[in-house]
Amino acid sequence: MHGLTADEGSNRAKLSGAEKALAPGRPVIEQRKYDFVDALRGIAVLLVVLAHTPLQPSLTFLNVIGAYGVQLFFVVSAFTLFLSIEAKHDRETRPVLFFFIRRFFRIAPAFYLAALFYLTKDGLGPTPFAPDGIHAWQILSTFAFVNGWFPDAINTVVPGGWSIAVEMTFYVFVPVCFSLITSVVRAIALTVALAILGMAANRFVAPLLLAPFADDRTILVWFPQLWFPIQASVFPIGFIVFLLFTRHSALPARWSGVLTFIAIAALFVAPWVHAPVAPLPLFYAVIFGLLCYGMSSGGPRVLVNPLLCHVGRVSFSVYLLHFWAISLVHRYLEPAWLGVNPPLQSLLFYTTTVAAAVAMSNITFRCIELPGQKIGRALIARIEREAGAQAQLR
Repeated sequence: MHGLTADEGSNRAKLSGAEKALAPGRPVIEQRKYDFVDALRGIAVLLVVLAHTPLQPSLTFLNVIGAYGVQLFFVVSAFTLFLSIEAKHDRETRPVLFFFIRRFFRIAPAFYLAALFYLTKDGLGPTPFAPDGIHAWQILSTFAFVNGWFPDAINTVVPGGWSIAVEMTFYVFVPVCFSLITSVVRAIALTVALAILGMAANRFVAPLLLAPFADDRTILVWFPQLWFPIQASVFPIGFIVFLLFTRHSALPARWSGVLTFIAIAALFVAPWVHAPVAPLPLFYAVIFGLLCYGMSSGGPRVLVNPLLCHVGRVSFSVYLLHFWAISLVHRYLEPAWLGVNPPLQSLLFYTTTVAAAVAMSNITFRCIELPGQKIGRALIARIEREAGAQAQLR
């Protein structure tokens, strides 16, 4: 759910013929980091934690809003991956291979360790998504990132693992999308096509996959909402933001603030909007697309601040660990405030969960995520050196 970022203030280097074929009409841009991207990731993971936090009945609409924080992750991922590829495609000998290496070592080390941790902690017994218990094939499919295509494996081994499966499936199509999606019109067309295909898949294909689970309500309700076909239309919204960000002048500060306000207001209205024409993930993705583009000129300081940016940088670990943090808070801290005002109970539960998850994530980010990324970079450097040595021998 995380990409690298790049600067739209580019060195407009001239592309070679091969590079033009790979990316027609695309300028070369210089890679750099953006604080607003980290802030967006921070917002996304705070929404996800909110979705799983037990709230008082009067506040449960916040659970609904938080439930779509993953869609913000998806939009930001599509946006930043296009930035990253555009910054690198003219400088690398095998950009597609290197893209997959980077993505694997960005996701796999922390995800695999999370899988082992939750399997050890929770065991192999029945779960809502695995009514017959967890078996070897479900573990293997999770490690292969194809669990998202199986109703009783999609969210079984790692809590929230469905989104990792969707994200990894998306990666398969990113290089092709980068080559073909060169205009906002094409990105919109892709969005519409994927939305239609997703609804058709839910209508005609999902029932076939769900037939063996007629008595398992959790699977029947959630699988059609989580699997890749219904989520796929979310990602082109990130492509649209990328194209607007890199092909047009920066938003004036006034319009940046207006779009950001509209997006946040729409997010709070959205839980009361019923039967949208588009699938719900896409409905929320459009809102998040407005938020991303609104913040792309830097974003308001209340949102783009050092604390939220830090949460965004460790957000993948927070995503993986917040389920454990919730169980720890419920077991050890919640009894201390059971007598206080109910809304305050919700606030205390949420803030202590976030604090615990971020504290643990500071460790896993430095000890697992960063070393994993370093291995990926070292592998790429080795392949580049070998390619250079072979070229000299010719």
